[in-house]
Amino acid sequence: MAAYYVDYENVRSSGLTGLETLTGEDTVFLLYSEKADSLHFQDVQRILATEADLHFIKADVGTPNALDFELVTLLVHNLNHRDDAQSYIISGDKGYRVAIRMAGRLGYQGIREVRTIAEGIADKVRREALESSAPETRGIPETPEAEEQHWEVLTEDFLQETSRQTQEGEPTAAEDTKSSRGQAGTQGASVSEPDSAARKQDEPAEEGNAASAEEKGQQEPSGESAVPVKDPLTKAVEKVQGISSRHYDAICAILRESSNKAEFYHKFTKQFGQQQGLDLYRKVKSHFNEWKKL
Repeated sequence: MAAYYVDYENVRSSGLTGLETLTGEDTVFLLYSEKADSLHFQDVQRILATEADLHFIKADVGTPNALDFELVTLLVHNLNHRDDAQSYIISGDKGYRVAIRMAGRLGYQGIREVRTIAEGIADKVRREALESSAPETRGIPETPEAEEQHWEVLTEDFLQETSRQTQEGEPTAAEDTKSSRGQAGTQGASVSEPDSAARKQDEPAEEGNAASAEEKGQQEPSGESAVPVKDPLTKAVEKVQGISSRHYDAICAILRESSNKAEFYHKFTKQFGQQQGLDLYRKVKSHFNEWKKL
């Protein structure tokens, strides 16, 4: 569950990007005022398409920053009366960061300020991916600056991947997460009879396997004369500009152990450190989906 608090005075239409992709487990509190009380047609379409529990709240006017104060008050109230896993303030107003830092000191860790609902979804997907990954891949950057850079990189990746999947007709990360829950336990079916028959046809006759040990030895080159054959993944990594050969094996190993880009990124920063890991990740991240198929 996640709650999104939209400072509509600040973000207007752009802040609602991604509203249509929210699920019934999400809640949106859209705070508006007399200064900002109109919707574009595309926003009406988003509102009609969303499954989220949507609340419109008109802020009182008469004092500066009235909407900001009401949003923070509502957020604090809900933190004590709701069980949202994450809370997102949709705004570009940096003043909210002071309130978020104070909330963190008081024990409320699941609050972030983002510019659009889509960015909040990206952060939520990233956090869920880390929760489901191995404990050693859940490292947290040491400084607020590193954490901010870390979040921006993964958000950019999520939005690019979602855009690509939408254009190609593939399920997005959020949709894939929902569908995987419904499909849990349905995998692992046995091979159908036609497949089994096809495999039997492909199996060579026993007479073809009658070669003697001496004949096999003559056909296979000795260990001394054999030339090592590089696997396709290593060949692909070697083609990327700006990567040292001493990193090839590590990159291949990290890729094979990673199930998604979030985990891929965290393993890089864990092995090479925050800055070098980020530099290497940026050089290879565009190849992730392609390389996973090798």
